Amino acid sequence: MTDICIYGLVCPIENKVMYVGKSADVELRLRQHMKEAIKGHESEKCKWLRSLHKLNLSPSIVILDKCIESEWPEKECYWIKHYRSINSDLKNKHPGGAGGRTKPNKEKSHYLHIRLNKEELDLMEKLKSDYGFSNISEFVVAILGYVDEKRPTFKIYYHPRTV
Repeated sequence: MTDICIYGLVCPIENKVMYVGKSADVELRLRQHMKEAIKGHESEKCKWLRSLHKLNLSPSIVILDKCIESEWPEKECYWIKHYRSINSDLKNKHPGGAGGRTKPNKEKSHYLHIRLNKEELDLMEKLKSDYGFSNISEFVVAILGYVDEKRPTFKIYYHPRTV
C-alpha cells in the first residue's frame, strides 16, 4: 500500500510553513506547484511561489505526516488547521481533505466540516456498504446549498481510487 505524505512548503525567507498538501511523491508535487505558478495560476499559493521564483528561491519541503491512503483527508485537515492557528498567512484556500483535483465545480468552493446526526450517519453507512467503501473517508460530501436554513443538500464526490 502506498504511503501518502502530508507535507508543508516552507518559505526560505520566513522559515515557516506557508502551504500544506498531500502527495505520494512530494518532489514531483513541488515541481507541479512551481509549474502552475509560473504558468500564471492566480491562487494565493501560486502568487507566493511566483514571488519566490522572481528572487531565484523555491520553498523547501517538510514531511509533516505519513499515512495510508484512507487516512490522508483527516491528517491533511489536522495539519492545515494546526498551521493556520500559528500562521494567518497560510496559503491553503480550503481546510483540506478533498484533494486538489476533486473540486465540485470551478466556482469558488467552501468546504465545511459538519457534524452529522444519527439519520445522516445511517445514510453514510448505507452509502458506504452500497458502494463498497471500506471507510467513510474514501468519499467527500460537499454541501451544494440549503433547502432551508437547517437542511443542507449534499453531493458525494468519490475518492479517485474508487471510481
